[in-house]
Amino acid sequence: PYAIAPGQRVFPRYGINGGPVQVVSTNGVPIFTSERTKYGNSFNEVLGYPGNKLATEYWFTWLDDASMITYLVIGNPSTTLTAHVDVYINGVKQNVTPYAIAPGQRVFPRYGVNSGAVQVVSDIPIFTSERSKYQSSFNEILGVPANQLTTDYWFTSLDDLGMTTELVIAAP
Repeated sequence: PYAIAPGQRVFPRYGINGGPVQVVSTNGVPIFTSERTKYGNSFNEVLGYPGNKLATEYWFTWLDDASMITYLVIGNPSTTLTAHVDVYINGVKQNVTPYAIAPGQRVFPRYGVNSGAVQVVSDIPIFTSERSKYQSSFNEILGVPANQLTTDYWFTSLDDLGMTTELVIAAP
């Protein structure tokens, strides 16, 4: 295991393309983690999802797989149970039969649409993200668990002068 002193950090790399990825404190000391990705001329960082907060339903405001390459990544963290997952975009079920995701595996569905809101529903706790490639940039966001939806959201800033910025507001 990595020995990380209080207030310090490590940056391991593994030279693989795989997942799901689990980061665990082996001595019970609380940690937090993120995943940093460089793609083309872009940089993206996404926080790890807390294992004790996994849910069976997640939401995204949109999915654009028409003007960019966007796909969901749905991971099954269970070591024993197969997850059965359905995806709905704008209320319409996208998969004919549920995705059967074996323990410790993931799927990468694409749908060729630009629509939303996006709902991911499972029979056991899972986690999910949405990954987008646009020209030479890459972005990944985690789904919002349904049990964490609320009526009040905050952003640290909005710059629609130096760049093009828009809010995306969706109702489940």
